[in-house]
Amino acid sequence: MDENLAVLDAESVLTGHSGQPKSELRLWLRLLSTTNLISTAIRRNLRLSFNVTLPQFDLLAQLEREPNGLRLGELSQRMMVTNGNVTALVDKLVEQGFILREASPEDRRAIVVRMTRAVLPGMIERGFGRIINVASTAGLKGYPYVSAYVAAKHAVIGLTRALALETAKLGVTVNALCPGYTDTELVRSSVEKVRAKTGGSAEAVLAELTAANPQARLVAPREVAAAAVFLASREAGSVNGQAIAIDGGETVA
Repeated sequence: MDENLAVLDAESVLTGHSGQPKSELRLWLRLLSTTNLISTAIRRNLRLSFNVTLPQFDLLAQLEREPNGLRLGELSQRMMVTNGNVTALVDKLVEQGFILREASPEDRRAIVVRMTRAVLPGMIERGFGRIINVASTAGLKGYPYVSAYVAAKHAVIGLTRALALETAKLGVTVNALCPGYTDTELVRSSVEKVRAKTGGSAEAVLAELTAANPQARLVAPREVAAAAVFLASREAGSVNGQAIAIDGGETVA
């Protein structure tokens, strides 16, 4: 049974032997029902409009209040979740370009998470800065059955281009990297899951994944890292507002 309907059903039977309703308890049940309905609507709208979950939104709200960022442990305490759950949320939001993760200036062993825009004032003050968003080839083309993911990556590209124009005369460049399927543990795990479900070989699944890449291979992580290192350099000062595809030619084939 739907949770909200269950609450309403419980409310309907809360009457005394005299037939008089227990008004105070009924009021609390109505409030609970309303809260559940609002929460469901918020979760749905966040997912459909921004490809963001409610926990991810909660994390962003925490960082919005702290321009200097928060350590992962502080985020965990504020959100009352485990460090592992916070790390997973941070990984996804970093991937989407909403936040940045960097070493704490006070303790290089600690990680500080900031909203992307929070780093801009310092960059502008210094007259130098490099913002590198990690998007995907899904930000440059469409893929079937992953419309929300494609929409999110297109949004990262749009943010990159708009912010690049805003900071163009301030010494700050903003670019996005758009790798295709990359040789990571995540992709290898996906290959194994597909192989287990289809009964085919890992080689056949991998060939299917790389079929769109004219080089017929996965992108190497070091290739993505090398592009990021260049974009972060002073020599890349004229590279601004670009969505750089690292895909073996997939998006131009």
